[in-house]
Amino acid sequence: MDELGLNVSVPSLRVDSLDRDIIRLIARGGQRVLTIAPESSERLRRALGKGFSDDDIVRVAMDAVSVGIDHLKLYFMVGLPGEGDDDVKSVINLLSRLKRLGIKYSLSVNPWIPKPHTPLQWLPMANDEIINDRIKELKKTHRRTWSSRHTTYLMQRFRHYYRSAIGILVT
Repeated sequence: MDELGLNVSVPSLRVDSLDRDIIRLIARGGQRVLTIAPESSERLRRALGKGFSDDDIVRVAMDAVSVGIDHLKLYFMVGLPGEGDDDVKSVINLLSRLKRLGIKYSLSVNPWIPKPHTPLQWLPMANDEIINDRIKELKKTHRRTWSSRHTTYLMQRFRHYYRSAIGILVT
C-alpha cells in the first residue's frame, strides 16, 4: 500500500478480530476512524455468544489511538431481548470509561430488529416507549448519539414483506 500510495478503508469490524498488528495496518492504509460494533452491554454480548468484553473494547480503542487513529465509531443496539436498565447503564459506563481515557468517539444507536435465520428471529421488537427511553438515556450522557427509528421501522416492514414475497415466489 505504501509503495503504491494507496489508502484503504475498512467497514465495521468485529472487536474480537482486532489486534495491535491489524489496527496498525489499518492506520498505515490511511484510515483515521475505526468502526466497531459493541452492540450492547457485556452481559448481553456474553449471552449472545459474542467473544469480547468491555476490556477488549478499551484495548482496541487504546491500540487505535496509539497508531494514529483518532476517532472511534461505535454501533449499539437497544431493545434486545432480555435487555434491562442495567444493560443501558453498563453501556454508559463503558462510554464514560472511553471518555476518561481521552478516546474520541461517536455513537450510532438503533433499535434491535429480529433477523431471519437467527436464533432470535421469532422474538418481538421492543415497543417504541422502551426504545425511545433507552435512546434518550444514552443521549443524556453522550451528545454524539444518533438513531434512526424510522429507518428501522422501514427495514422491519421490508423484511416482513420480503419474507412474504419469498413464500409466494417459492410456491
